[in-house]
Amino acid sequence: MRAHLAISLIILSLGTCTSFNSFANDNFSHPGGIAELTITKNSTDTPEVMFGINEPVVIEYTDYWRILVGLSLETLPGEYVVYIKSGVNGSTVQFQKIIVQQNNYPFREYSDQNDVINRHVVVKTTDSFSDIDYSNTRQPSLPLRWPIEGSWSNNFGHKLYDSKLAALHTPNALVISVTELSTVVSPQTAIVSKIDTSASGISTVYLDHGRGLYSILSGLSDITVDVGNGIASGAVIGTLLASAGSASDQPASAGQTLIWQTVMNNAYVDPQLLTQLEP
Repeated sequence: MRAHLAISLIILSLGTCTSFNSFANDNFSHPGGIAELTITKNSTDTPEVMFGINEPVVIEYTDYWRILVGLSLETLPGEYVVYIKSGVNGSTVQFQKIIVQQNNYPFREYSDQNDVINRHVVVKTTDSFSDIDYSNTRQPSLPLRWPIEGSWSNNFGHKLYDSKLAALHTPNALVISVTELSTVVSPQTAIVSKIDTSASGISTVYLDHGRGLYSILSGLSDITVDVGNGIASGAVIGTLLASAGSASDQPASAGQTLIWQTVMNNAYVDPQLLTQLEP
């Protein structure tokens, strides 16, 4: 069986009666995607959840907790464990085994240096998403909205081989190019956690949506927010440069280019999936 196969969820209870349910959007559960679990709500205290050394996103609903686990592109198909401890006093740690199936991302070979794909394959990554001394502990709102209207190039996770350089690239972002000056808005409520601006005037804005979910928007100018600002969904955060030019930290562009990355439990996941999640 091949792309977009379902995630298998196996319950291994260790001494409490907390119940678990699986996620309906099975086709999200692959490298670069999202696995989702739900826990019956037995306490108003947020449960402790760990996936490896990172905490997945936990969202509170009336009768249950929703857990969203980001699966990086480096995640190999196989079995993984999510550790869960409910907020009930005296509860023991439970764990749920998840089976991540392979996703066959497209492969493309190119040699034209002017190829639109070639201009967007180098996307920077970082382990530092914040320059403020506190994190946004408020739960994120879903789904995310598109930060700008237009036709997005979704090459996230694709295997792109540059035959001239003999190099294989795997984009971890969505890219949009427009020909007119456009405003960029926040995909959801957030705290502005970091702003990087290069000598050429190109800015990257980091938005902390809460509980380890971030949006990273690159290619901006005329920034209208500051680090530490709280912003609402749809609030303007800046505009696109007339041209990204040949700056070393940004792909060349014939027009204006916006790069959008999303991070969940330190894993870069496909932003498009977060626009499709049920609220």
